[in-house]
Amino acid sequence: MGEPAPALLTFPLLDSGRNVGGVSIAGKGGDSATMSNSTLNAPTNLAVGQEYVVQCIDSPGRPFPLAHPLHPSEALVSVSYLQKFVANFCFWTNVTNVSGATGDPADRVYSVIRIRPWTVEGAWDIDTVALTFNATTTHDISASWWYRKTVKPIDRAQDYDIEVRPPSGIGSALAWDGR
Repeated sequence: MGEPAPALLTFPLLDSGRNVGGVSIAGKGGDSATMSNSTLNAPTNLAVGQEYVVQCIDSPGRPFPLAHPLHPSEALVSVSYLQKFVANFCFWTNVTNVSGATGDPADRVYSVIRIRPWTVEGAWDIDTVALTFNATTTHDISASWWYRKTVKPIDRAQDYDIEVRPPSGIGSALAWDGR
């Protein structure tokens, strides 16, 4: 019996981690297009102006259930994983100093500062008796050092094919091969 064809997603996808009750609120305005776990450190006063350090730690991750999602009696025996994505460091602000959507004229104006591609890959055989994963290809997470673009001066996000509005979420971007 054949597997259903995977549903294709429209790219780019907005992955902000902003959900309420399992429903994405990403891209509704304000800072909703930015990562929910970003932090802004206290400014450092400089001779002219201030310097801010912004951090966002969002490790890519994917669970692999041991049972096949469509054929629960079949066990997962190997995983070959490759995920490529581009992380964009974007900037957003408004005149009212309110984090969320306000309805202000510039509520959805986002700018990009840095663009960096990433790759996550690895392969494992699974011992279904001992429930252990044995690497057949070393797991590697790497940022592309050969292409790291700093946008100077800061520029509009939409001019760099960056999604700042729904659709959101990458949870359904899986394909299962039942061979």
